[in-house]
Amino acid sequence: MFLKQLYARNFRNFDEISVNFVDGVNEVVGDNAQGKTSLLEALFLCMTASSFRSQHLKDLIRHAHKGFFVEASFEKCGVDHQVGISYDGEKRRVFLNGAACETPTVLLGLMPGVASTPDDIAVVKGQPSLRRRYLDLMIAQIDPVFVHHLSRFMRALKQRNVLLKQKQIGSISCWEEELARSSAYISVQRKKAVAFVGEKAAEFFSAFSSEKLPLVLHYVSSVRPVDDVEEMQKCFIQEFDKKRAQEVHLGVTLVGPHRDDVQILIGEKPAREFASIGQSALTACAMRLAEWHYLERETRSRPLMIVDDFGAALDSTRKKLLFNELGRLGQLFLSSHSSLQSGANSHTLTIHDGKLCSF
Repeated sequence: MFLKQLYARNFRNFDEISVNFVDGVNEVVGDNAQGKTSLLEALFLCMTASSFRSQHLKDLIRHAHKGFFVEASFEKCGVDHQVGISYDGEKRRVFLNGAACETPTVLLGLMPGVASTPDDIAVVKGQPSLRRRYLDLMIAQIDPVFVHHLSRFMRALKQRNVLLKQKQIGSISCWEEELARSSAYISVQRKKAVAFVGEKAAEFFSAFSSEKLPLVLHYVSSVRPVDDVEEMQKCFIQEFDKKRAQEVHLGVTLVGPHRDDVQILIGEKPAREFASIGQSALTACAMRLAEWHYLERETRSRPLMIVDDFGAALDSTRKKLLFNELGRLGQLFLSSHSSLQSGANSHTLTIHDGKLCSF
C-alpha cells in the first residue's frame, strides 16, 4: 500500500493544501501551531473517519468557515483509490472512489495504520475507556465482524439499561441474549489482541529501556475469560442472571466489555499508578509499535505509521533507538521541529502558517 497524496480544504489551520508523499519517510517540519499535527490528523481522518485529537468534528473546521473537506489518494494491490470526507457542521459524508458510503466504518481497513502521539501517555495513565478504544480501533481495522458486534453491543446495552432503569425485566432476556453474543465476540477478540500486543510491546520496551524492567499486559474481563466465543457467551448469560437484582437496583449493566480494561504492569507494578513520565512514554511507543506489527500480521501488508511530535518525553538515546525502529516500518509520516535527515528515501515537508513551503 502506498499513500500518494492528501488534499485538505478549510481543515484546522489549512485554507487549502495539497501534499504529495514518497513511499518511505515523510518528515513534516515546522514551528509550533503551523499545521504539522493538522496534516497528520487529516491523514488519520481518511484512515479511520475519526480524529486522534478531538471527538467533535466541529473542532476540525477552519475558523470562520462552515465545513471542511479532506481527500486521500492511495494505491493498494496495484489499484488506485480515493477516499474523501466532508463535514458541513452537521453531517459527515464519506466517499470512496467518488461514490457516497452509507457508513464511515467503510473506511476501516482500507488504509490500515497506526498513529502515535504525545497524548498516548493517557492510554497508559488514563481511564480504562482509553485502553478499550486503543484495542477497538486496532481490531476494527482488520475485522469487520468485530465492528458489527460493537454496533450491536452498544444498541443492546442501551436497551437493556433502559429496561433496568424502568425496572421492566419481563422482556429483558431477548436483549441479554444479543448482548451476551456480541460481548463474547468482542471480549475474545480483545483478549487475543492483547496476547500478541503484550508480547511484542514487551520486546520493544526491553530494547528501549535502560532499567530492564519487564512490561506485561493483561486483559481484565468482567467475567471469567475464555478463548471460545460460545463458552464466553454462556459466561455472560450466567453473570447477567447472577447480578440482575443488583443491576435493577442501580439501573445500569455491570457486566460486559464496556467494563473491561487492559492492566499494564512495569516491574510487576501498575503503570497507571507508579510509572514515571519517561516509562509511560516508552510504554506508549512500545504499544504503538506492537499495534503496527499486529496489523501487519493480520493484513499481510505494511500498515501506515503516523508519529506526531516525534520523541516527545524521550531522551536522545531513546529517540535514536525509536527512529531506527520506525525506519523499518515502510511508509512513515512523522512531525518534528526540524528535519531528522533520515537519508535518501525521505521527503521533507516544511509547514508555515498552514502552507506548504518546500517539497
